[in-house]
Amino acid sequence: MNRSLRKGITRVYFQHMDTGHSINTKLCESEIENELAILRFTLVPVNGNQKQDESYLHEEQLESVSLSDETIINGFSAHIDQNPIKVTDYKLELLTLGELLSFEVIPKIDKQGNLQTLHLNVRNG
Repeated sequence: MNRSLRKGITRVYFQHMDTGHSINTKLCESEIENELAILRFTLVPVNGNQKQDESYLHEEQLESVSLSDETIINGFSAHIDQNPIKVTDYKLELLTLGELLSFEVIPKIDKQGNLQTLHLNVRNG
C-alpha cells in the first residue's frame, strides 16, 4: 500500500562518519508491506556541489538521514498508524544516479516547540 507524501522538492540531510550533506529530493512516498514501513525519495541535486554530495552516498557509509518537512513527517506517521498490522521494521529507499539504495533504519521524531525533525539512523551504519 503506497502513499504519496510530497511531490514537490524538500531538502534532506545525509550524515556520514566525517561529513554531512543536504540534497534536494522529490516524489516522497511511503509504502507499508506487512510489518515493514518504507520511506522513499528521489534525489534531485540542484548544483554541482549537491551532485558531488549525491555521489558521496555511493562511496561512503551512511550513518543517518534527517528531515524537517512536517507534511512528510505527519503523512508517514499517519500511514503507519493506519496500518492494521503493527510496524516493527523500517527502510529508507533512495533513487539516485539510476540506482535504488536501500537502508534499514530506526526512526525517531524530535519535537522542539513547533518544529519536528525525523531522524532515520541507519542500522549498522
